[in-house]
Amino acid sequence: MIRLEPNAEAAFLQQSHQERQLDALGELSRSRRLELHRLKRMAEEMDRDAAARREAVREKQREIEALRLQVQSLSQLLESRTARVSYDSDYRQRRQYYMEASRRIDPATSQASEMLRLRASHKGVVVAPDGLRFSDGRVSALLKGLANEGFVCLTYVDRGNRSSGTDMPDGYYEFEDEAALLGWLIERKIAPTILCTWVLQAAWFDLLPAKTIWYDLCEHEDLLWGMDASARLKHYELLKEAGLVTYSDKRWRPYAAARKDAFALESGVIAAMLPTLSAQLEVRKHAG
Repeated sequence: MIRLEPNAEAAFLQQSHQERQLDALGELSRSRRLELHRLKRMAEEMDRDAAARREAVREKQREIEALRLQVQSLSQLLESRTARVSYDSDYRQRRQYYMEASRRIDPATSQASEMLRLRASHKGVVVAPDGLRFSDGRVSALLKGLANEGFVCLTYVDRGNRSSGTDMPDGYYEFEDEAALLGWLIERKIAPTILCTWVLQAAWFDLLPAKTIWYDLCEHEDLLWGMDASARLKHYELLKEAGLVTYSDKRWRPYAAARKDAFALESGVIAAMLPTLSAQLEVRKHAG
């Protein structure tokens, strides 16, 4: 048996210990590399799965957006058709009422017969049918001013809301029954100038065989015709047919863009504009 010197034995033991440590470290390194490789594969699989999930989410988002656009389109179509039906139906019902009611009324006994004595001396007849209520009193201010210029002017008021006679100029009248006035105008073969401020008023004045339309734009389109396709079409028809087109504010000028002869008639300067307006109405009436 070979005996090692103490120093040699200690060196041998140290070397053996180091070799075992190296083996252990090598094994640990291999184990960690295997674990790292496994984790990399797992991460790649998770990435692929996450990518697939993200793509699935994007696909669902695309489907949701497509459905949203489809619902929006259908809603707009429904709104448009509802609006069209609403305007057309309202127009037909009003027109039918005016037509039937005017035939049942005796023009000789109606309120409108008060105008008979003025027919020979006036410049023309201006009528403002039932329409939207404007808080600035524009319609009555226009008609009272024109009455002072020599026109016979009639404006609709709700039943029971007629003005007192003290502030009503000669030639200015308020009426409560549109059907009666319609029958009287037709029976007397009077061709009035219609102050139109709302497209649905056409249900009344379209029944007149002869008239001159004065189209006055004095509110936002949302109020005057809104999203209603038929009402918007009527607006353009009125622009084309009107003998005179005015607007109360420069904001409404684009609504009258199709009429190069349209002019501003602001509520604050009505009195100053009356001579010009009176002359314009006379010219348009004679031209018509």
